[in-house]
Amino acid sequence: MRLLFDLQALQNGSRTRGIGRYVLSLLTALAQRPDVEVWGLLNSALREHLEEARKVAAEVLGEDRLIVFQGLADTARINEDNHQRRELAEIAYEQFIGSLDFDALVVGSLFEGFEDNTTVSLKNADAGYRKYVILYDLIPLLGFSAQSRDGEPMELIIRGRTL
Repeated sequence: MRLLFDLQALQNGSRTRGIGRYVLSLLTALAQRPDVEVWGLLNSALREHLEEARKVAAEVLGEDRLIVFQGLADTARINEDNHQRRELAEIAYEQFIGSLDFDALVVGSLFEGFEDNTTVSLKNADAGYRKYVILYDLIPLLGFSAQSRDGEPMELIIRGRTL
């Protein structure tokens, strides 16, 4: 099986926390399986930690198994002015991934991109490959209200339900 692993969690704010560690551990475990050919996907729009993530992922996969998606900057959800750029980035992400030859996509963390340029989209139902998403710690949703502290709707959570 050819697997594309979205490794943006090694580039964004999660990289030094639990999600980054979990993604790296899962990547390492999958790469050791003889029946799985793992490729890593990084995002050029997360420039600040691109080379660091490339180095870490290359130690596991080899440099020849890394692909860099040419993402768009200024797509953070926290700034509503980025809405159109974010939508364009998601379309570009889907088209780029759709142009690759693999059996399944693993997304290391779906709920990213609120404060940075992480881009993930799973909207294409006819993609031709399986999609796997890792979810972490849903306990905060137990006391969830439909509004953030400033009264705005929590689009990030709602987005997850519509994908």
